[in-house]
Amino acid sequence: MGEPGDMTGLAAADEHELRRHATMRAIALRAGSSHMPAARGRVRLVASAATPAALADALDAYAAQQPSAAVQVHLAPLRPRLAVLCSGQSDVYAGMARVPCAHSAAFAGALERCDAVVELPGATLRALLDGSAAGASFEDARVAQPALFALQAALVALWADWGVTPDAVGGHSLGEYAAAHAAEALTLEDGIALVAERGALTQRLASGGRMVAVLTDAETAWAAIRADGGPVEIAALNAPEVVTLSGPHEHVARVAASLAAQDVPVTRLDTTHAFHSVCMNTLLEPLAQAAARVPFTPPRIPFASALEGRLLTDDEALDGSYWVRHLRQPVRFRDTVRALAEAGCTAFLELGPHATLTRLGARCLPAGDVQWVPSLRRGVDQAATLRAAAQQLWLAGFDVDLARVARDVRSRASSRATA
Repeated sequence: MGEPGDMTGLAAADEHELRRHATMRAIALRAGSSHMPAARGRVRLVASAATPAALADALDAYAAQQPSAAVQVHLAPLRPRLAVLCSGQSDVYAGMARVPCAHSAAFAGALERCDAVVELPGATLRALLDGSAAGASFEDARVAQPALFALQAALVALWADWGVTPDAVGGHSLGEYAAAHAAEALTLEDGIALVAERGALTQRLASGGRMVAVLTDAETAWAAIRADGGPVEIAALNAPEVVTLSGPHEHVARVAASLAAQDVPVTRLDTTHAFHSVCMNTLLEPLAQAAARVPFTPPRIPFASALEGRLLTDDEALDGSYWVRHLRQPVRFRDTVRALAEAGCTAFLELGPHATLTRLGARCLPAGDVQWVPSLRRGVDQAATLRAAAQQLWLAGFDVDLARVARDVRSRASSRATA
């Protein structure tokens, strides 16, 4: 599944009806017709093949109760609800959206709107995402932060164009800005302008520092921090026994070494600065002033705050004070995921350049309770990943426009990307 070519999705009340639908769709494909049986019911099928004829053969095989690797069938939840999650800064890289840049008008249009608002050092946002930029560095917060927001806002537009809109949204660290846009609390233009200013402030004023991920519980991490006595803080509670530490270089290095000596796995994160720590203190007042100029509106889609670790109430605002606390206080991603699941979300769609939140989120809930769907995976063909995501969402009960997906991400030799 997920290979280039044609695909179709069917739905029915039971598998007997689904087989009849498969026969009808196969007949239509052989006749060159776009006719689709009505897609109603929890029993869902998705089929993918290189050509319409091969797709028809796969559907005929399913109708005849013969095995076919080109066909997947799944019983969707009774009430499917989709949460969209926007990842944080550490995963950005050049060319992280080559295929959608080349083939999706909705994605490209969102990038054009972003580029019309901000001017980055060394490249346009479009050039950063399609990999054609030369000389721009993602180690520069002025580049990395707006590039991530632009990617995520463009993915919001892409999925909406494919018929997918969220029932709730959340984000991780910087990704909460794009989540606010997805929740319709922040326009694309205001969002990219604010994030670009945040990136410029970070680059100019922040004092560097280091962030590390440690595979242990919060109590063990706090004990190591207290033993050191320095200004190291827990920056994120990502999952059970997945904690991020942040602070000045030498102090984080000492705490990390202490934990490693206790056989705790430690990984240095590829971030430009030590977010959610004392290293951000010089940004707080300038960021408050920048955020105060932005006309936020109440989220129109339920917003799960990783600052609070829960869904915001109708009278809680994403105002300037929220974003100042958001920069300085820890990310409660584990609690965010649990809150979304308790609110009835049955699938989580990650918007970002890699499957980071997909991996973390799956550790927060019992296996099999929900579907985890990344939009992109670094090192994996982008067209295949997007197609597989669309197919997975269809099977999970969401009415994705699979014909439009096939049109927008049909791979060509010149546009394959696995960077």
